[in-house]
Amino acid sequence: MPAPFVISHLQINSLLEGKGARFTDNQRAGVFLTNALTGWVPEEHPHSEIFEEFRREREDSEHIKQQDPILVILGNPPYNGYAGIARIEEERDLTNAYREPIPGLPAPQGQGLNDLYIRFFRVAERRIAGNVGGQGIVSFISNNAWLDGLSHPTMRYRYLHAFRHIFVDNLNGDKYRTGKTTPDGLPDPSAFSTPQNREGIQLGTAVTTLVRNRSGAVPTGKLHLRDIWGTGKLTQLERESRHEDEPEYISLIPVDALGDLFAHRTHSAAYTTWPRLRELFPVSFPGVKTSRDSLVVDIDRSRLEARMVQYFGKEKTDAEIAEQVPSAMERSARFDPIETRRTLQDKGFRPWQIIRYAYRPFDLRWLYWEPETKLLDEKREDFIAQVTNTRLWLEIRQREASDKFCRGTLNRCLSDQLGNGMSHFVPNTIFHGTSLYNAIDSEQLNLSEEIALLATERGMDRPSLFFHTLATLHTPRYRTENAGALLGDWPRIPVPATAKLLASSATLGRRLADLLDAESAINLASEWSLLAALKLPHNADLERALKLTSGWGYRGQGSTVMPGQGLSPDRPWSTSEREKIAALAATQSLSLENALALLGEICVDVHLNVESFWSAIPINVWNYTLGGYQVLKKWLSYREFPLLGRPLHSEEAAYFAQVVRRIAAIILLGPALDASYQVILPAATGLPTR
Repeated sequence: MPAPFVISHLQINSLLEGKGARFTDNQRAGVFLTNALTGWVPEEHPHSEIFEEFRREREDSEHIKQQDPILVILGNPPYNGYAGIARIEEERDLTNAYREPIPGLPAPQGQGLNDLYIRFFRVAERRIAGNVGGQGIVSFISNNAWLDGLSHPTMRYRYLHAFRHIFVDNLNGDKYRTGKTTPDGLPDPSAFSTPQNREGIQLGTAVTTLVRNRSGAVPTGKLHLRDIWGTGKLTQLERESRHEDEPEYISLIPVDALGDLFAHRTHSAAYTTWPRLRELFPVSFPGVKTSRDSLVVDIDRSRLEARMVQYFGKEKTDAEIAEQVPSAMERSARFDPIETRRTLQDKGFRPWQIIRYAYRPFDLRWLYWEPETKLLDEKREDFIAQVTNTRLWLEIRQREASDKFCRGTLNRCLSDQLGNGMSHFVPNTIFHGTSLYNAIDSEQLNLSEEIALLATERGMDRPSLFFHTLATLHTPRYRTENAGALLGDWPRIPVPATAKLLASSATLGRRLADLLDAESAINLASEWSLLAALKLPHNADLERALKLTSGWGYRGQGSTVMPGQGLSPDRPWSTSEREKIAALAATQSLSLENALALLGEICVDVHLNVESFWSAIPINVWNYTLGGYQVLKKWLSYREFPLLGRPLHSEEAAYFAQVVRRIAAIILLGPALDASYQVILPAATGLPTR
């Protein structure tokens, strides 16, 4: 980048001339034009010989990099999500040291080490740690993903053992993880926000300062951490730079079993001794990614079939299809829309490829599952080969996309990957040796050898382990005590010490499975009927009364559906409603006070339109999140009349009420789940080392 190089020399020369300290003929500013990632080791690299000045510039910079003392390395390295493959071996090999597993730590995984800024960190670490004097400072502002990323445990471990002090000023401001909001729900723009761009860049950032003194490496360095939130973060840093305020850090001791995270992660003392969920259930499959929902997914099977018949047919031109469904004909790096359509037109429409599809929690739809071409971006052939109408699929993630754990959906059908991030689906049983094109082999439990052997030794019912796991994931105390650790790796599950404890927990898990499974036959009526009772105008026209027009959703960019504010006024429970809740609570062995503490002291009336509404939805049911979504509001957003194109069917209105009651039942199970968990904890074990 010659322009900044030239400008910096001009500015330095101008500054010194103004101070009466002009350079002599054989002097220059110590600013060099160089590739910051290469030239640190004495190797031959491809060199440009176009200008003699470039050759001298390279030699001078490499002399400094390789021989002169460097005590401070500062920078704002590029944040590229993926920098590609370096052509120069020295640069290409920079991150190899961070890819090596460390005993006792999770192995690095994922693509995070491909980010370009990681290479700059490695150059700085290597240069400062290699100083003859054993001292130096590195200070970078960078993408903050490495602080707790799954790709970076070795990187963090090396810094803890190469530097005496590590100071992390986490500036947050991430669009994807926190939605650029503080823990209190206030705006949290990027540190790079400007009056013209108040949100700044999309990624969260952090300032990391690594300090190494003359004593050299230590067994473990001291980590000093703070989170800086809100719109005043730059003002705060400016005041601290003038010593008007002093920074306040919290000392943190990283935990090897969690990957030496440079972030606060709440968890119980026993949590790291329990096995990860994938150590119990080794087989799982990532969810489907269509990238063309508006073409291949629909709430109505008949509408999906009609649309796909047109897409496969030859009556409609490509331009007409593009006008009707833009995503069907939008080119991307992995999708050639014209070639794909021609291939599929030759193949022809196949109605049996329309299957049931878990699109969102409690939101089943229809999918045209096409095994050939890239009509579906990630079709997951191995997943669909295992789907049967009796097999259960538990949704989990290795890393939460937000700052709250809300996994544990349960389905019987092929599932979407659920938005930002990637959900995996764990079956309770599997067919071994089965693929989409092979005959079904024998069915067996999806259990690791270690847990299967342990269960046998303890006389446990092995299928119950799946339901115990489901119960654990939905236990309020488990989620609270381990809230931080659950965000960054597969959940860890306590193994009950006895068959009796397992059976008790699994009984609750089976009840949860019935409530979570949208295809289960469970019907909550009687005492539950006060919740989400449908209120329609007297002598109402049903079609008009069931039309969603309260602003629950609208069309965003492309085919994206965005949730709207809707109409859901809150109010206190009426006297008669409190009496009915007391009766409901009694069926769950709860008092009225306990039930209201769980469900909420107020309720909302959720409007379909001005005249029609579902009454008395508990506030905590309304706010309930699962799979990364506020379940009820998300369901409504897709069914706003301009988007759905029709009123709700009466069966759909009744289904919404059932979902409300199921969520209420899940919440009311909380005390029983906590009690079971509390009994399991004292003697809970991990997997034995054999």
